[in-house]
Amino acid sequence: MKREVSMLRRTLLPCLLALCSALAVPAWALPTVTDVPVAGQAARRRPQPVRAGDLAVRRLLRPVERQDMLGRVAPVARQLDGALVAVVSTGSVFGLGARRVAGPLDVKALLGEHLALMDITPDALRALPGFDPVRAPALAPDQVVRVGLVRPFH
Repeated sequence: MKREVSMLRRTLLPCLLALCSALAVPAWALPTVTDVPVAGQAARRRPQPVRAGDLAVRRLLRPVERQDMLGRVAPVARQLDGALVAVVSTGSVFGLGARRVAGPLDVKALLGEHLALMDITPDALRALPGFDPVRAPALAPDQVVRVGLVRPFH
């Protein structure tokens, strides 16, 4: 038994170390946020199929440890140019005075039962133009869209 463990240690351990070092990417080789377009960053988040209706009423959180709530997701819509947007009700106090903005679905990622805002700042989200349902009709609740995943920030 001791001889088998020793043999495994001598053969398997160097192979695992070689594999790990081959897969490791040095920090200087990783792209920065400005090097990769938003669509490329969204593709790296492993988009998963989700029904559009399941995204409605989810909280949109800020991607920091404290995870401030930035708003609630209203329907997912498709703009006339074909781009998918998630309509977010933001800026409300106790549900009053909410402003609905349409932000790209690519800048949002699933974070458990919530969505996290990725790749843009909360100020940029608030500065988006108001949502116009004529220019971006809502998707059917059973229509499937793809949304990336993100790990918890804490």
